[in-house]
Amino acid sequence: MRRCTRRLCTIQRRLNYVRLVPVAMVGVLGVGWALPLGWPAWIATLASLITLAILALRAVKRDSGKTAPVERTALAAGCLASVGLIELGYAAFALIEPGAFAPVRRLGYPFLVATGLRLPGGLCVLLLCALVSLIPVLFPEDEMRPGR
Repeated sequence: MRRCTRRLCTIQRRLNYVRLVPVAMVGVLGVGWALPLGWPAWIATLASLITLAILALRAVKRDSGKTAPVERTALAAGCLASVGLIELGYAAFALIEPGAFAPVRRLGYPFLVATGLRLPGGLCVLLLCALVSLIPVLFPEDEMRPGR
């Protein structure tokens, strides 16, 4: 069994926490969709998504070995941030042009109305996002890829 140095153990612990960033992003998406439609909720959701995406991307930069879990985490965070930014784009349009998507009262409703997903489809999208967020957690390979 390999003993790790203090610095190596700290890096491994940090990487374990970074794997949970996509799970937190799904939580932000779920809560964000339920918030009332308004600029304060829009700004809070955007700030949370950007902060979590930056955390995931900084882990890739810090990890000198570029292990597969960190790359998977960054990829999952990027996918989830993309979904969140599309959702926030529809919400911003609904805030700028009131009545464009009929009377909507929640931050996620313009996205669900414009795409035709409605609430059942939105739940499926959120569940698919949850599956994407679990990939770095369920497959935590620590070995480096061949050729790196």
